[in-house]
Amino acid sequence: MREKDSLSKEFLSDPFVFADAFNGAVFGGEQVIAPDALSEMDTTVFFHSMVETGGDKLQEKRRDVLKMLSCKTAGTTDYVILAIEEQSSVDYAMPLRTPTYEGAAFNTKRT
Repeated sequence: MREKDSLSKEFLSDPFVFADAFNGAVFGGEQVIAPDALSEMDTTVFFHSMVETGGDKLQEKRRDVLKMLSCKTAGTTDYVILAIEEQSSVDYAMPLRTPTYEGAAFNTKRT
């Protein structure tokens, strides 16, 4: 991994920076997500792929920064998975590729 990628992932992993990024992008700067409501998650995702390999093969992808948000609303606790993908260059396929990985990961049998 390149040093630039490592530094940006480390920066974005800080719960204050992560919460601020989502509060700014999603909520127009309103402080909705509290940094202490975030918990770390494993960034490794495994899924079965037939498209990339031509056969059923277990694939592994790593997300850049992945956190779980725990928030209480109306007496219940909701859990939301939030992710940030860092890029040092423009990749126009990323908005299509990332949801594909996530969808495949949720449909995969855990072994």
